[in-house]
Amino acid sequence: MSNKKQVQEEAHPADDHLLTLAIPTYNRAEIVTKNLKDIISKELNHYARILIIDNHSEDGTYEKLLEVADGQKNIEILRQNKNVQLFGNVLSLFEFCNSQYILINSDEDQFEKQGVLWALDYIKNNDVSFVSGAVRFYGHKLYRSGDKKITANNIRPSSNYGSGLLYNAQHAKKIIPFIKDNEDNEIVWLYPMFGFALAVYLYDQNCFKTNVVLSNKQYQVETQIQDTHGGKYYHLESRISQLRSLRPLAENLTNYFGSKRSSLIESWIEYEFSKTFSKIRAALLKEDDYKLLISFDQGAKKYYYKYPFKKVLSKGWSIMPDYIKNRIRTTRT
Repeated sequence: MSNKKQVQEEAHPADDHLLTLAIPTYNRAEIVTKNLKDIISKELNHYARILIIDNHSEDGTYEKLLEVADGQKNIEILRQNKNVQLFGNVLSLFEFCNSQYILINSDEDQFEKQGVLWALDYIKNNDVSFVSGAVRFYGHKLYRSGDKKITANNIRPSSNYGSGLLYNAQHAKKIIPFIKDNEDNEIVWLYPMFGFALAVYLYDQNCFKTNVVLSNKQYQVETQIQDTHGGKYYHLESRISQLRSLRPLAENLTNYFGSKRSSLIESWIEYEFSKTFSKIRAALLKEDDYKLLISFDQGAKKYYYKYPFKKVLSKGWSIMPDYIKNRIRTTRT
């Protein structure tokens, strides 16, 4: 990583703050600078360290962030010396975090001040590995809310969206070698925040969801995330590649964490398989401009709710149009 600059009014020991508020960003200069200004206006940098890593943007993101951060304390702006995709940028957030905990937000979302203060109070008095916070969409609708313990069956929906995620950074650092070793796995590559959450959950099941809003979604922008083949994560070929990557990931998790976690891993992968068909169905519809798959979609939905995954897949295949079958066959070769 090059062009590292730490903007502070005064020096602080690394353990001065329990919490780092972290943002990975790429080519969103206007939005992320607005969000940094929001952090400063809320004085969140007085309560926690701020870490923003620019993924070698081409729109002046890094320079504009430095301008906003100039003269402010506890704000660190870093820039990758090349584009390392979301996976590499999120990995750097954990590697450069010097706090006990890290709260990650997407660059299009804003931190909720009361949520940050709640998180600080909670981690001062409790030892936790991972917390999935609620996200408020556009000022009203709550996403991912609910006070409950995280299990193998809800770890994915609890961490798939990359904002309002609070990790014990020291626990996360311990599993960085595993994350790096699985960089070529489609799931880990596309969803690194989930990859860390899953590994931290297997490391220590002291994880939960909360109704407390930790993040506010303010903007809806087109995703810049690419799969290992350079495609969109929601395209059919990518969804099938993600399906293929599940079992190898489960095997690698078992090898890493040992047989004592095998039942949790099996529960997790059963959940993943049960949801995969609906994702493939959605990808099929999204890629068909003329909605020619409506009848297939209705049939799939009917069987999806009535039968287990394997039975659904066999039924869905029987009513799937030939040109779609050919597309799926092509992705297998």
